[in-house]
Amino acid sequence: MIVELDASALSQATEGMANAAGIVTNPGSHTFNEVFGPSLAADFFERRCQQKNRRKTCARVALASQVCPEIICRCRRNKKRAMSRALLVSTDTNWLKPAENRLRAKIPAANFVDSQNCPLTLEKPMTDHKTPRRRSLLKGAAVAAGAMSAPMIASAQAGPISLRFQSTWPAKDIFHEYAGDFAKKVNDMTGGDLKIEVLPAGSVVPAFGLLDAVSKGTLDGGHGVLVYHYGKQNALALWGSGPGFGMDANMLLSWHKYGGGKELLAKVYASIGANVVSFPYAPHPTQPLGWFKKPITKPEDFKGLKYRTVGISIDVFTAMGAAVNALPGGEIVPAMDRGLLDAAEFNNASSDQTLGFADVSKVCMLQSYHQNAEQFEITFNKTKYDGLPDKMRAIISNAVEAASADMSWKAVDRYSKAYGELQKAGVKFYKTPDSILRKQIEAYDVVVEKKSAADPLFKEIVESQKAFAERTVRWELDTVVDRRMAYNSYFGKSAAKPAAKKA
Repeated sequence: MIVELDASALSQATEGMANAAGIVTNPGSHTFNEVFGPSLAADFFERRCQQKNRRKTCARVALASQVCPEIICRCRRNKKRAMSRALLVSTDTNWLKPAENRLRAKIPAANFVDSQNCPLTLEKPMTDHKTPRRRSLLKGAAVAAGAMSAPMIASAQAGPISLRFQSTWPAKDIFHEYAGDFAKKVNDMTGGDLKIEVLPAGSVVPAFGLLDAVSKGTLDGGHGVLVYHYGKQNALALWGSGPGFGMDANMLLSWHKYGGGKELLAKVYASIGANVVSFPYAPHPTQPLGWFKKPITKPEDFKGLKYRTVGISIDVFTAMGAAVNALPGGEIVPAMDRGLLDAAEFNNASSDQTLGFADVSKVCMLQSYHQNAEQFEITFNKTKYDGLPDKMRAIISNAVEAASADMSWKAVDRYSKAYGELQKAGVKFYKTPDSILRKQIEAYDVVVEKKSAADPLFKEIVESQKAFAERTVRWELDTVVDRRMAYNSYFGKSAAKPAAKKA
């Protein structure tokens, strides 16, 4: 049975046992290290570190033995000898989190390295060739520990596995709310055995640094969009940036799951050495062309325009003459307010309202092909994910799909409410003219052809998407009725006004 012992009781008993055995219980001492020592619990371990005046040094908590967990403290001031070992009865590593929390309260955050970032240290298994004295001490420690644990098993409880995520969104944005919705589903489905905490953008790393942070293990996971990794591998932007060859976001997710996209995405991440497991999910509605000082009526209006976008759209609008600047969501409105941007797109009415776009512009152009089929992405550090039990990985996979459906339903409700509220606040919405939409497709095709010629993997993804889109979009266009007639029949014509007559 896996149990978690009371740290204070274990500390007192093991310290007494160490003294009785004549072992110097000084973290870093030669005798202590060589003997593989007495069992030191977190409280005793922490107290000894404090007594050595090492509050400003780096403390690391790690798993250290194939037989039992250990606590290891490595201090920068004394790298050669500053290692303390603790032989614990529990085989569950979740007790390490409380120990980390206690250390965080004592040691400056800048000098603390989380346990998940520490390299795994493995001690050689204890075999019969050990010295008689060492075998005797180990045997005594095991017997004493067993005696201590027996009466405590009934009241002990194994702790949950905790994962720390960060989103690429400000805390107030509905996108960060979606990230929390996913985490809650996982936490609820596992009955609390797996707990995901989601921090907002910038808490650990900048929004565009999320992929590196998750891959390196600085974070256990993240919530964002694939187009934010455009600088790492341009092909990643094919999951949502561009017209999707006529597919909407839900159809592109269908391609990802059933049309070979999942396997291709794994190849892309492998090509850049990213140590992540990716779950694209949550289809977005078509994104607006953006917020402008005045309505955009023709493609030439983009020439010289300081415009914010991301992904392949950077190349598309650059080809249309815009001076493009890629910024994360939380930085767009301040840039527009200071005149660093003339116009910008982000995503949806709810996010745009919350982030304050209406404070710097009263003109929003609806409908665009620049991000017609985007979705979110949930990433896990692959090493961390692969180490989870099979049951938990299955729960995560199903929680992703549950959160995907829930997000699409919540978006319908929240985006439509925000759309109406923005109109009441004086925002004018206009339909993007067809001449601009056609120019977007033309520019996109040129960009895709160029990148396909330079990158065989990019080309492979494009061809796969095209083959899937040709079949599925034709089916949808032939099958799904245009809802505008029914809407106008019941509620009248109240769609967005066109910015200009059709070309």
